Amino acid sequence: MRKVVPEKWGSSVKFVLQRELNELFIYNYVQPEQGIYQLTKTGLEKLEYGQEKYKDMYLYANEGFYSLHEKQVIRTDTEDIYQGVLMKNGDYYFITSKDFSHPQKESEEGKAYLNKVSKKKLPSFLDSLKSKE
Repeated sequence: MRKVVPEKWGSSVKFVLQRELNELFIYNYVQPEQGIYQLTKTGLEKLEYGQEKYKDMYLYANEGFYSLHEKQVIRTDTEDIYQGVLMKNGDYYFITSKDFSHPQKESEEGKAYLNKVSKKKLPSFLDSLKSKE
């Protein structure tokens, strides 16, 4: 393979690890409607939505949550959230310039807050993001 920087490949296809399942998936972040594919020992298999084992399981990549249970993408690219990670236990941590524990409090310039959404509360958190769209 030639020495080409991956960012210059021009591909919209991305790999993402689902940490809870320890499974690797591939998807097109520009056209997520094309579906999500799981990498298996025998190759690629298109994800079949609706499987009970994937209920409340998400891929987190490109400022969005990609549901493995429903054909749905929930964007997190708001001005409030600017970095995040979905942990192995299903908890979501993100950095923000807004203090969510005191929503009425005015944000201080240059200050960042680390927030945690537990796996149990993640579906309702994602619903609140959908309502902001």
